[in-house]
Amino acid sequence: MGRRHQVFLIARLIPASSGKQTQARYRCIAGLHHQWCYGYLPISATRRFFNLLKNPDNAEIVRDEIRRAHGRYGRQGQDPEIPDMAFPYIQMLLTQAFYLDINDPDVVQIIVPGLLTYRDPLDNTENDDGYTFIDITNPSYPAYCFEVEGVIVDADGYIRGDCREDDEKDQRFKDAQRHIDSLKDEKLVTVNVLSRVWPQYYRVDDDCEEPAMRDQSLTESLTTTALPTLADLALRQVVQHCVDDDNFEPLEALTDMPGKLELIGSHLFARKTLPGSAYAVVARVLQGELLKNGGMIDLTSSRVTMSTNAIRSMVSLVSSEVVKSINLSGQKRSHHGDHR
Repeated sequence: MGRRHQVFLIARLIPASSGKQTQARYRCIAGLHHQWCYGYLPISATRRFFNLLKNPDNAEIVRDEIRRAHGRYGRQGQDPEIPDMAFPYIQMLLTQAFYLDINDPDVVQIIVPGLLTYRDPLDNTENDDGYTFIDITNPSYPAYCFEVEGVIVDADGYIRGDCREDDEKDQRFKDAQRHIDSLKDEKLVTVNVLSRVWPQYYRVDDDCEEPAMRDQSLTESLTTTALPTLADLALRQVVQHCVDDDNFEPLEALTDMPGKLELIGSHLFARKTLPGSAYAVVARVLQGELLKNGGMIDLTSSRVTMSTNAIRSMVSLVSSEVVKSINLSGQKRSHHGDHR
C-alpha cells in the first residue's frame, strides 16, 4: 500500500588511496524511501531540499561532510565501504525536506523515514512513482532529475509522466505548475552522470556533455584568478619573504592601503597553516571581513588549519564589539602547539 518513491543523493568523491589518483568520481552517498510521495510532492520536496542546501550555514556543513569523505572510501561498489550514516547532516536535511512542509501542514508525514544506504540498488525497493536524483557535489549549485518508467525527465516531465492525459484539465494538475516553476532555473543531472554511478542501469554516451559535472564555483574562481596583476605578484613575494623571515611587520604596514587587505588575506590563507607571528595581520584581515560576513569570523578548516589555542589567540586580537559568531566548521579540537 502506498505511492512509493525513492530519492538518491550523488556527489563526486576522491576514492581511497590508489597511487596518485586524485580525480573525484561520482557515487551515491545516501538515499531515502518514501511510502507516500507522488504528483507534485517530489518536486516541492526537492525545492525545499535545495533551499536547505543553499543556506550558507548548511552549505558549509555539507561541504565539510563531503570534504571529510575524500580519500576514505572506494568507488561505487568497491571497498572500503561507506558506513550507512557517513553523512548524518546531509541525511537529516534530506529527511526534513521530504517529510515536512511547514507551508502545508496537511502533508506532514507521520511515518518513520526509510533511510536507504548507498548499496541499495535502484531495483531493490518497491517503487510506484519513480525516482529523484540529486547531485550535491556543490551545495550552492545542486542539480536534480527525476526518472519515470526508465526515462530521465525534469520537473515538468515528471508531472506529465505521473498523470493521465485527461488529468491536465484537472485543477490539481494546474496547481502543480507553481512547483514545476520553482525548479525551472536549477541545473539538471544528465544520464551520463547517472551512468557513472549505476552503469548497469544507464548507458554511457561519451560524446555527451555533462553540465552537472561542472563545479561553477571552481569555474568562477579560475576565471577571476587566471591573470594575476603585477601588484598581486609583488604582494605574493612580500608574503613569502615574511614567511621565510618569520616577520610579518612589513605586511602590517600594507593593511591600511586601499584594496590590499583582502589580497593579503587571500595570500595568507592560501598557505592553510599560519605561524603565530602572522596572527596580528590575519586578525586585521578578519576584522575587515566582519561587515561583509555579517559579524562572523570565518576560520573554517577549508580556509586554515589551526589548533584550539591558536584560534583563541587569533580571535582575541579581533574587536569583540562587532563579532556575532565564529565559524569553525571542520576544525579539529586540539590543544597542541601551532603548526608552522
